[in-house]
Amino acid sequence: MMKRMLCLSTLSLLLMSMFAFSAPAARAQQAEAPKQPVVYTYVSFFGVPRAQWDAYEKGTVSERKVSDGLLADGTILSYGDAAFEVHEGLTAPTHVAWFTSSSVAGLMKALTALQAQAPPASEISYTMHSDAITMSTLYNGKGGTTDHGFILVQDWTPKPGHDEEFTGLFTKYRKPALDASVADGTLSGYSVEEDLIHTETPGAYTLIAVFPNAAAMDKFYAEIEWRFRITDNGFLGGAIFANAETFSTPAVNLPQYGYSNAGEKLFQSIKPTGGVGLRFMMSKDARTNIRLDFGWGVNCFGVYLGCGEAF
Repeated sequence: MMKRMLCLSTLSLLLMSMFAFSAPAARAQQAEAPKQPVVYTYVSFFGVPRAQWDAYEKGTVSERKVSDGLLADGTILSYGDAAFEVHEGLTAPTHVAWFTSSSVAGLMKALTALQAQAPPASEISYTMHSDAITMSTLYNGKGGTTDHGFILVQDWTPKPGHDEEFTGLFTKYRKPALDASVADGTLSGYSVEEDLIHTETPGAYTLIAVFPNAAAMDKFYAEIEWRFRITDNGFLGGAIFANAETFSTPAVNLPQYGYSNAGEKLFQSIKPTGGVGLRFMMSKDARTNIRLDFGWGVNCFGVYLGCGEAF
């Protein structure tokens, strides 16, 4: 069943439910690894009148069968489709579909196979349709199939001539945190995309971050952590982290039991926490860390020792 997606523009939030996400094992490489192989993505946006959504979504069933075959024979690495939850206007897309491959030839082979299964144009009165081909060498993800999820989309446009500086800073400072979020399950996967064929202003980079559920997105936004190396070999590192939480509780009035509680609204009170920690990397290949954290909260302090990542 086709799920829903919300899309806002630049530095945007793209909430979506995917039908499938099957990332290649190569995407588990970390920031210290050599440059990752290029992964190409073909993405299509469609504007479908609301009355024809069922007809469109029925057509995706046969396309998924074709995509499964292309996935099995190695032509593509992953695929997915979704429907927008919030629409930007009559000419804005309502649905999106994509697939990835290790080569442009793989994209074209998959496109030919999928076009053969597409519903006749006369069945759908599309209000818009656009395509893009992007490429990425910065990515990570867990393989598997899902029928739900959420996506965060962020766009950056570095100053002309500063592309290498941007990717270097991203790899050094942002990628390790994203990799850790993949490792602890906060993210299902992510990639940093740039256009192979420019249909927009050249030089833009887009972060696509896939969440397994809405709670994971809340965690991603609520937590801020900066990780840094202390030793050059990466064995000893440090972390500075912060977190803020707020909860709502319903009002309860039970006069027969002599109990009454006015409840609490969301953001009525915010409980901040923060701390510092040390990271001892026991295995570079598995990215296994022994962590020692010192945390502070409202009227509390704690020392935590563990394996893996809590933040």
